[in-house]
Amino acid sequence: MPYSILVVDQQPVAVARLARPLMSAGYHVTGATTFEAALTSAGVEPIQSVGEDFNPELHEAVDTEETGSEMDGKVIEEYSRGFRMGDRLLRPARVKVGRASGQAREAREQ
Repeated sequence: MPYSILVVDQQPVAVARLARPLMSAGYHVTGATTFEAALTSAGVEPIQSVGEDFNPELHEAVDTEETGSEMDGKVIEEYSRGFRMGDRLLRPARVKVGRASGQAREAREQ
């Protein structure tokens, strides 16, 4: 399954670069939606990340950025999608997490 997930992540780039030459050579290029629909029908679901509270069981924090207090501890950017199948985590989402500046954090705690 990890290889399939990598294909989903990279497929839009590959299709954009290779679709025309492949189609002109007579190949049929299947869109990402078809492949993602097959994964969905098998029970694979993408993990929602941006705007959600950081959850170390679902997200891998690879970066942080100073934000206002309202975004402290929330995912502000997703570098790669995470996937799960039912309760089983297939791959965590790689994300950037907001962290409040010292002053904003102190104001929120009071």
